[in-house]
Amino acid sequence: MTTTFESRLGTYPTEGVKAPCAGSTSTNNTLTGLQGYDANDRVLVRGQTDTTENGVYTASSSVWRRASDFKDGQDVANGQLVLDAGAVPPVLYLVELTGDYVAGTSAVTFAAAITA
Repeated sequence: MTTTFESRLGTYPTEGVKAPCAGSTSTNNTLTGLQGYDANDRVLVRGQTDTTENGVYTASSSVWRRASDFKDGQDVANGQLVLDAGAVPPVLYLVELTGDYVAGTSAVTFAAAITA
């Protein structure tokens, strides 16, 4: 018997494509302050020296938090795509992950998959 899991956002992790991000970081970044983003913008953090800090975050004037669809094991899978809609041209990034995702513990990298 197979089962499916619906996330808090009403999506299924196996769909393979995350909601778009307003931009992305390509170098090590402090995860605080708006840094040119609007409050609550989704930002793809992909260039942290400590790859366990990579992921999708919600920008804030204080400390950034992991986006609600990128903070639990059932939300993230190897091979999912994340769109950086703020890039010109927009870029799809491929989530690269070994094993089950644990926020703050699992090493996550993002490889450019498709440039529009």
